[in-house]
Amino acid sequence: MTSKSETVTNKLKTLIPDPIMRIVLDEFVSELLKSAERELDLKGFSSSTSVTAEAVADRIHQYERKVADIQIALMLLAYWFEPRHEMLLEKIITRIGEIEKGSSGIRIWLSLDWYPLLFLQYSAGIAALASRNYLALKVILTTTIETDGLGNPFAKSAVVKTSLGMAEAMEVFKYISGNEQHRVPLSEFLFKELKTPVEVNLDVHRNYEVLFDRYEVFSALTCADILQSGGHSPMSLLGRFAWKYQRSGSPLALILQEAEQSGDGWAPLKAGLFGGSYARFREVSGWISGRIAQLGWI
Repeated sequence: MTSKSETVTNKLKTLIPDPIMRIVLDEFVSELLKSAERELDLKGFSSSTSVTAEAVADRIHQYERKVADIQIALMLLAYWFEPRHEMLLEKIITRIGEIEKGSSGIRIWLSLDWYPLLFLQYSAGIAALASRNYLALKVILTTTIETDGLGNPFAKSAVVKTSLGMAEAMEVFKYISGNEQHRVPLSEFLFKELKTPVEVNLDVHRNYEVLFDRYEVFSALTCADILQSGGHSPMSLLGRFAWKYQRSGSPLALILQEAEQSGDGWAPLKAGLFGGSYARFREVSGWISGRIAQLGWI
């Protein structure tokens, strides 16, 4: 018997490559999106219940189940991305990001309201990198999210919203990541949670860990770059790549080498990340490297 997720996957694999079916694709993904929006409605999640490791883990897994279908859509759209899919990818990121979030209650619960979008960004970003599609990656990271109509437009990019939004909940992941000594517990938790859905839906072979770390590097660099370009202090979430900084095969070091070899012709720059400027990339990567060096992990 075919499961619902298999049905969704098969339908999307039929629609995505066919430009003639673009209207049907839009309608199908829109229905998945509407379902996710209903499931994530604020009324279903209290922001005043006691915070325990069990309660946090339960809520996070609820979030993941409720976005499972739209997660498949995002991964497949990002992997097989063509310019005609840009508006659809933007629509998903924007609508999930703009779901109403609480303004009063326990801060950890309010912070965790951003987890569904973060989870989806990771899923789609890994997929985009699996097919080396940096235009898709740019959409996933930089799509604008309006949650209050106020503030600097640079602070409205999806990667900035999730990075700043999740900041209050970082410590709680120590208690649900499986090891309280984890230096980057949110990253370690996501690494475990995403492995199965990524490997089921994408042919990443043995590259899951490489792609995961690579996504986190681009996410951190892009967040810091956007904030700095907007006149803010650079900030970003550090992932597993931070404790691998001086190890052989360091994800950050490998990306720095790639960029140095290609300069302004580097594919991520040609896609529009870091303003298309190698000098700008070098500046923000220097800030990230300096921040890691100050952590005392190396």
